[in-house]
Amino acid sequence: MDGRTWSRAAMLALAVALPISPVVTTTASATTASVVRVAPHGSDDGAKDDRADRGEHKQKGKAARAKFNLGGRLTAVDVEAGTVTFRVHGGKFKAVRGTELTVIVADGARVRRNEAAATLADLQVGDRVRAKGLRHDGVWTAKRVKAESPDFHHDDSADDSGDGNSAA
Repeated sequence: MDGRTWSRAAMLALAVALPISPVVTTTASATTASVVRVAPHGSDDGAKDDRADRGEHKQKGKAARAKFNLGGRLTAVDVEAGTVTFRVHGGKFKAVRGTELTVIVADGARVRRNEAAATLADLQVGDRVRAKGLRHDGVWTAKRVKAESPDFHHDDSADDSGDGNSAA
């Protein structure tokens, strides 16, 4: 589609057939019929939009805020500073996997340990931890922190028989 000119009917047929809509501009003059020009997907001038790669928001050049959901093993808790530090084992930010990360726990954040409401003082080094929140300008701020002690096991069912019938 490099610089080709398409009729409006052909463009509509193409737009219906494509799973992703391309950028379309329409031009018309008194001597020519209305035509549609198709630019490469993602921009109107063919240039790659790398704002996300630079960490900028797509509007107004502001820094992007990225949601995070990271898990790992708790290595430190600072109640005074309101932070938790853990060795990251999982999450979509592959660059921080295997590193120790200090996360600020926001005021009013939901903190749980072993499926019960808790405070930062209740968390213990060695707990499995999952933190969810926002990363902005290199600062990781958690809105939720969930921790489990190494010996904690989920109680998935009320009866252990597995067949739904209780023995009397």
